[in-house]
Amino acid sequence: GPRRRRRRGRLSPGAMVIVQQKIREAKKNAKQRAAEKEKEKLNAIFKAADTDGTGDLSSEQVSAAIKEYSGKEPTEQELKFVMKVSDTKPPEGKLRVAEFAD
Repeated sequence: GPRRRRRRGRLSPGAMVIVQQKIREAKKNAKQRAAEKEKEKLNAIFKAADTDGTGDLSSEQVSAAIKEYSGKEPTEQELKFVMKVSDTKPPEGKLRVAEFAD
């Protein structure tokens, strides 16, 4: 019988599925790379703010880090909130790099 010709530029349903999977993978990989870059940036800010090299940040150092990251000085209330929410592990009153980056 006569062969059906595909329209030029059209993909078969199977090919469309593969293309859609590749697009999803690319988006997922891009999100992961962005998250890793953000974490690297926060780690660098932490290191710069850890002026005494103790591996944890006081509220004053956290304030300096927030200013570096956001471009503005946090208010007393904002700083207290950040410390309260982020300071989940010992030593109390100081943030370690994992607390800071999260």
